[in-house]
Amino acid sequence: EAGNVTLSGSIESDATVSSLIISDASGNTVTVDPADIAVDADGNLTVSGVDLSGLVDGELTATLSVTDAAGNTGTVTDTTTLDTAAPNAPTATLADDTAIDGDGITSDATINVGGLEGGATWEYSTDGGDSWTTGMGASFELPEGDYAADAVQVRQTDAAGNTGETGNLGAVTVDLTAPEAPVIEGAEDDVPPAGPIDDGDTTNDVTPTLIGSAEANAIVTVYADGRDLGTTTADAEGNWQFATDEADQLFGGETVFTATATDIAGNISATSPTFTLTFDTTAPAAPTIEPTNGDEITGTAEPGSTVTLTDGDGTPIGSVDADPDDGSWSFTPDEPLPDGTEVNATATDASGNTSPEATATVDATAPNADDNGIAINDGGDGFLNVDEAGNVTLSGSIESDATVSSLIISDASGNTVTVDPADIAVDADGNLTVSGVDLSGLVDGELTATLSVTDAAGNTGTVTDTTTLDTAAPNAPTATLADDTAIDGDGITSEATINVGGLEGGATWEYSTDGGDSWTPGTGTAFELPEGDY
Repeated sequence: EAGNVTLSGSIESDATVSSLIISDASGNTVTVDPADIAVDADGNLTVSGVDLSGLVDGELTATLSVTDAAGNTGTVTDTTTLDTAAPNAPTATLADDTAIDGDGITSDATINVGGLEGGATWEYSTDGGDSWTTGMGASFELPEGDYAADAVQVRQTDAAGNTGETGNLGAVTVDLTAPEAPVIEGAEDDVPPAGPIDDGDTTNDVTPTLIGSAEANAIVTVYADGRDLGTTTADAEGNWQFATDEADQLFGGETVFTATATDIAGNISATSPTFTLTFDTTAPAAPTIEPTNGDEITGTAEPGSTVTLTDGDGTPIGSVDADPDDGSWSFTPDEPLPDGTEVNATATDASGNTSPEATATVDATAPNADDNGIAINDGGDGFLNVDEAGNVTLSGSIESDATVSSLIISDASGNTVTVDPADIAVDADGNLTVSGVDLSGLVDGELTATLSVTDAAGNTGTVTDTTTLDTAAPNAPTATLADDTAIDGDGITSEATINVGGLEGGATWEYSTDGGDSWTPGTGTAFELPEGDY
């Protein structure tokens, strides 16, 4: 404006312009030739194209001298301010360069504008100066996107209308979109038995490594029951791991892990789905091992635990899972274990905690006659007669840890009588007895009682006893006079000896002299008959 200024005014009808001088505060002047001043019939004056650019910035005074028809001169003045200096370029800065300071990537769209002169107006451009938007206050909001170094500009215009140079924000990225929630996909158990663990699992590793996925290069913050454990950074493919440590105090009970992801602009995601682990560092009790003969090994352990069997040298025998309800377990080796083999058992629970060791020794030796026995109670004569055979008592003994498997009495023809083991009474000392056994249906001759006994290890042994069953009555013996003296055959004798014949070997005999009312045991093959008539 300063190089092409218009001045206007008015003078009274009979007056003329004597001079028009514009001066600055330093005494510099610009004089307008009155001949260049146009005055119309009404006294309105105007002059254009006056160049004031040579004056010094500051207050300017225009002095108009007017002379009337009588020759009187008067002056009038007007002032303005000359301001030809453009304002400084304003500054444009991020209100908050979130996440990594200085990287020009932000989740805060506010751009602060600084260096504005009082009374100045300002505007900003987001397309490198092709278009401008009037600004207000001292900031503006930048739409989400990527901006080149010269794309975002600001400039100001002072009260005099001078527009200064532009200030550039520089290359920036405005990212207002939060990343997707990360996912905790699993964990790694580094304490034996080491390996992957899944959501809901139990572990004895109180410093597991969590594994997951997130937005590429995001910062993942991990929480345990809402407590911040720390951060890790996802790689370029979005994979991440977080190693907990003992300071995180993940001891005992259920722990719920979650995570959030913070992108490079500082946007924070929603919380991940939960990932739950139960920490168990308590070893189960030692398992039990039942006595075994090496064919099958059985016992009990913590329900659901894995029982590992080794021999005395530590050589593996095998492993088996205990029943999840009652903890019982059973393992059958490919080949029976030899007598005397030491069997060691440990139980490992679902968390990997291993119990103390239990030990047993294989007993493959069958019970023997020194510790077990059976006897048929035949009165000591070695025979069961017809009167005894229907109600026989058997007795014996078994070793302390054994049970009766069977008791069978057989004859030479293969006929048998089986006694139910439940009918056999066994006292605390191992003495056994069973009464009322009916053997009358067996065939006369030798009888064999076979007692089968099974010890605690499952070994079975047998012991036997024999007797003779004889239920057939002997033939009637004969009684004859040793000497029918005088007249033979008359039954009158002076010899009292009566000979007894037809006696079976081993039989006993007796005689009666009163028609069977009373009996006297006989010896040898004769007896003496008292004098008298019979």
